Amino acid sequence: MSDSHTAVSPEYDAVTDPFNDSVPSPSPTAEEQAQYMQNPPDEAKANGKAAVSSASKAPKKKAQTTLDRSQYTNPELSKPPAERAQSKQTIIPIRKPGSDFFRICPDPDARMENVTVLVGGGSNKLKVLTNAVSVHLLPKKVIKEVNLYLAKNERGDLFVTYFGTGSDSWLESALMVVEQAEQEWIAIEAAMQDGGYRIEPAAGRFPILAASDPNWEGLDEEPSSYFGQAITQHTAKSDKDPVVSKMLEARR
Repeated sequence: MSDSHTAVSPEYDAVTDPFNDSVPSPSPTAEEQAQYMQNPPDEAKANGKAAVSSASKAPKKKAQTTLDRSQYTNPELSKPPAERAQSKQTIIPIRKPGSDFFRICPDPDARMENVTVLVGGGSNKLKVLTNAVSVHLLPKKVIKEVNLYLAKNERGDLFVTYFGTGSDSWLESALMVVEQAEQEWIAIEAAMQDGGYRIEPAAGRFPILAASDPNWEGLDEEPSSYFGQAITQHTAKSDKDPVVSKMLEARR
């Protein structure tokens, strides 16, 4: 009769079973957490789970060579456009300011009121008419009474601008434009629905331009001389003027 031997299994311990996921792992100690934060495993680094790095330190200042930038820049460019040195204009146009910011010269000798001009006539240029021109024979739609003023735009260009003298809201609005343009840089827009001009001061968007001086005293000649030059360049002195003659012949 043989002896039977029964194997006795050791007592099962769930905690020590490496395949048992139901038992949570013990929490790491404070020392283990600190060590992990300083030296995270490579896998954690790859998964973006590494601890936040320590604060960056400012780089040490290195010796540097001082660059004199004034040697490479035009000093005129540091000035507002209206104050920069300008080349001499040979032609001073008579036109509206357009969308430019501009100033009007306050010199009473650099303006003229109640002047008869010819506008249109196949040319975009305005013609100032003398008393020798047969104005009564010209089409009324091309004849206009205006006030003329010497002006300067934001780039420093001189021109003569004009406003009609009609006894309506446009005349009142034009006088307000002239008064304000004598004091500060402005841009204007004709608002037909308003029956007048809308004024935009440069101070709102362009403080450097607003603070600049139109420098009327810095011109090579008196403002009145430039005004006179513009009038002379754009005057029709008689019916023999090419533009006037062509319009008169078309009506005969």
